[in-house]
Amino acid sequence: MVDRFLIYMATRQGLGTSGVGREVLDTLSASRHFAPTHWSATDGGSAQAFAPDAVLAAFGKGKEGASQLELFRRKDPKYRCHLANRLGELSHLELELSDMVDAEVGEAIFALGDDLAAVLKPEYGFVHAWRKGSDRTTYQLSGYMTFFNLQMTGPRPVAARTWIGKHISSLDVAGFLIEEVPSKKTGWGGLKVELADSPWQSDEAELEESQKRIMETLGPTGVWGDYSSVLPKPGPNWRPVGASVI
Repeated sequence: MVDRFLIYMATRQGLGTSGVGREVLDTLSASRHFAPTHWSATDGGSAQAFAPDAVLAAFGKGKEGASQLELFRRKDPKYRCHLANRLGELSHLELELSDMVDAEVGEAIFALGDDLAAVLKPEYGFVHAWRKGSDRTTYQLSGYMTFFNLQMTGPRPVAARTWIGKHISSLDVAGFLIEEVPSKKTGWGGLKVELADSPWQSDEAELEESQKRIMETLGPTGVWGDYSSVLPKPGPNWRPVGASVI
């Protein structure tokens, strides 16, 4: 069974504007398993006790309106959460549990992913689950994404649970997702794809096989990136989020 988990969200929502940042912090704070205990700026500042007002005040102080902060939970289940607020570009959130966890916490992190997606309305987001010590396969590497990778190359193969926003859906993908790939419409206008009904209880081999089947359908859309070599290549139909769709 999988025991390592990571949440990633890339969003057009500014984390320091319109109350979105407050909603993210409130969502984390309300969770029985994932309430933060500390935070710090990513410029080497020392960690401080978590205080939502101080975190929100820190956003927007970076150069050219960009701020990056870290949230931490220093009691089980421990995690690090990186928040990047980029005005005029995609902001992102990445939360990775630092220790192996049981099925109860695994289920809770998928539920947290749903709650954060409802707030952030990601253009692309996922919860990934894998087995500690497993090989760096295509499946496992689906959990490694950055703002620059996404914009330059496009998404990696779908993770254990993936959210597809309006931009990617507009690239002639929605029909494939709705008609040929198991997916669900979300209340915020996106689509959710899962590799298993309860991915936190699944074997990695089961999730990997499901990913292969789904990507056999989605790969030909030309939207997903090719990350099989040292120099990744964008799909021929990929357009960065914010670019015009021709």
